Amino acid sequence: MKNLKSIFKSSLLFTLVFVVNQVGFSQLTGITIDEDFTDWNQSMETFTDGADNPNGLDLLDFQVTNDQHNLYIKFTLSTEIALADDLVPHGIWLCIDADNDPTTGYVQQAEYGTELAINFNQHYAWFNQPSGNVRVGFEAIKLRQAPTVTSNTFEIAIPRNIMPDSVSPLFTHDTIRILIRDDEAGDAMPNVGDIFQYTFSSDTVAAITPIPLEKEDPTFIRAVSYNVLFNNGWELPGITHMEQIVKALQADIYCFQEADDISPQEVKSYMDNWVPTGTQEGWHVSIDYSKITCTRWPQTNDWVLERAHAMMVDLPESYGRDLLLLNGHLSCCTQNQNRQNQADDFAAFILDAKVAGGRIEVPKNTPIMFMGDMNLVGFNQQRKTILSGDIQDVNTYGLGGLLDWDSTELADAAPLHINQNMAYTWRSFSGTTFPNGRLDYQFYSDAILQKEKAFVLQTEVLPSDYLANYNLDSANTWGISDHLPVVVDYSILDEPVGIEQGNHINLKPTIYPNPAGDVVFVDVEGDIDHIQLQDLTGSVILNSIAGEKALSLKNIPAGVYVLNISVGGKSYHSTIVHE
Repeated sequence: MKNLKSIFKSSLLFTLVFVVNQVGFSQLTGITIDEDFTDWNQSMETFTDGADNPNGLDLLDFQVTNDQHNLYIKFTLSTEIALADDLVPHGIWLCIDADNDPTTGYVQQAEYGTELAINFNQHYAWFNQPSGNVRVGFEAIKLRQAPTVTSNTFEIAIPRNIMPDSVSPLFTHDTIRILIRDDEAGDAMPNVGDIFQYTFSSDTVAAITPIPLEKEDPTFIRAVSYNVLFNNGWELPGITHMEQIVKALQADIYCFQEADDISPQEVKSYMDNWVPTGTQEGWHVSIDYSKITCTRWPQTNDWVLERAHAMMVDLPESYGRDLLLLNGHLSCCTQNQNRQNQADDFAAFILDAKVAGGRIEVPKNTPIMFMGDMNLVGFNQQRKTILSGDIQDVNTYGLGGLLDWDSTELADAAPLHINQNMAYTWRSFSGTTFPNGRLDYQFYSDAILQKEKAFVLQTEVLPSDYLANYNLDSANTWGISDHLPVVVDYSILDEPVGIEQGNHINLKPTIYPNPAGDVVFVDVEGDIDHIQLQDLTGSVILNSIAGEKALSLKNIPAGVYVLNISVGGKSYHSTIVHE
């Protein structure tokens, strides 16, 4: 909506001070808090502040939308910062006048009586009520934030039914006022004299169908990464929860972190008892400090990196290749330089593996998986190095280079929750202050591996009938760790994507737009046999005509779907979001 201030300004010949209402009329749409901002679009209410602090951190703009569950806000800055840290000095507050009444709450700025004021850098919020101001932690307002690393754009979600003091609801009015301030630079959106109002939509978005736990194909390789919080998963009472989770997930690979004070033999005994492999050898278990790796197949070689344990997994001959698997647990919290060194070491190791001689050598097109608690809470360069091989300390680790076999970046599986449009893998236990965020990752070589299904398991938010179906309990994940299991199913491609195969190059289909509106398009080299749309239960919704490279979604309910694409007898799968 155009700021009315500019309209009035041109028609007035004398100076007055105006309080201007910029009212946001909500455009209801699905938003996913996952560090990917492509689901935010121009139809959503946007406030643009413009450049007014050229010599420092400048607040540029923000967008607002909602669904029946959450208020979503995305904001952009002129400089990359860590929102929950002071790597770049800032004093950013999000202030919400939750009853649209400037005479109630704490006066943060003229015409803003703030009921909730969130201090991102200091990890707390003020809940301002007539009975008094209460300081609360982020766990009290269930704040979801992405990303956890440095960025100039952030997205957050706040539940609409939240009661910050466990007694009084935050949102008591359909229209609210929003203000974002940076006390460090003295900037604000809107500036003094302006007001931004937003009215919640009363529409609803389609309920998310929980992702089934089962693998869609028994030949897919299921890998799980799980930080079990100082061995909680292998000690009473946590081990009872661990047994239920392991039995429900039926994975082929488990990479555990913080698995202290337990031997590989003990872990093997548990795993063989819980989920027998049907082979004489049973589970294969190795340990490097507190990183325990369990695989259904033999581990033939291993290498110890800086905070990572690498090994070759001897896959059955039917897969045609063995697997290079790395279980990582990078340094925590403020140890940015250590994490960067560990990312550099990983990149150097993979680059070494791809050429003859050196520390490690693997056959060309060996699939690569690197998973674990990466603790990526500081500079984004650490994640960039893991994905792209952009080594920073070249004197120690050598020149960098692209890590995948097709000379592209590795892929980030970035799974969402089973029944939530969220990607966080760590949530705050009582007494901790950081916002919920994504700390646990699975990186992989998508030239060789195709992600088939991916999800984050958080039992305390799953429906009771879903839990009962898989013999799970709502207390399972809460009873083990503040981290959550990250689960990904992979298939190995018959012909590596983007790598020369004889006289042609086999390229993986490109699907766009995603999220999709009325039509989704498929761009691929070669003739398309067919495109099939399935829901998350596996039911076929639509089939295309042979040769068509587009699928109409006009009459399909909004939601998450699987797109199956057949090209020259080869199958590809991708998850899409239909708005």
